[in-house]
Amino acid sequence: DKQIEWIVNFQRENDLRFGEAAVELGLARREDVLWALSQQFHYPYAIDEKQVNPELVIAASPFSDEAEAFRELRSQLLMGAMAPDQPRRALAVVSPDVGDGKTYLASNLAAAFSQLGGPTLFIDADMRTPRSQDVFGIANNRSGLTAMLSGRAEDGVVQRSSQLPSLFVLPVGAIPPNPLELIQRPAFSLLIQEMVSKFDHVVVDTPASTHGADARAI
Repeated sequence: DKQIEWIVNFQRENDLRFGEAAVELGLARREDVLWALSQQFHYPYAIDEKQVNPELVIAASPFSDEAEAFRELRSQLLMGAMAPDQPRRALAVVSPDVGDGKTYLASNLAAAFSQLGGPTLFIDADMRTPRSQDVFGIANNRSGLTAMLSGRAEDGVVQRSSQLPSLFVLPVGAIPPNPLELIQRPAFSLLIQEMVSKFDHVVVDTPASTHGADARAI
């Protein structure tokens, strides 16, 4: 086929992937290439990229170098602390300061785990600067994590992502005056244990400066 030969030659000359070369030559649309790759490698992705926060690269740019780095990190975790032969646990992502990229890391890791097909939960426990509503495009109403910890939660607190079918999100809800104290209460640990029993993977975005914690599986 002359078109395939044309694409292959252009690919070699410009050091591109086959799909990228086809798009550059006007022989395929980027959406078609992404759809074909997602079917080949079983990676759900956001078809309407305009509705996805570009920060969520796993959904917006699933075959980018950044997305591949998150999948590699996921693989390392699955061979270590989150291996099948290890105790079930959640993954807490923390950092010393606001703006360190903690939510970027946590949200993309959660999305990467969800691409394995099992139900995955992202818990927004950053009660100082919650961002799950922006990253995942969900509602952050008063019925969220803080309501669950205070025993006032209603139905529908955990929301399903509209972009990734296996990803669920628990937003913060109402912002409390004492976020660290809430996370250090037994109720939070009990909630994590309950969620770990219900979901294949749980990723927690915690407040900055969580003393005595680090970014590891807990």
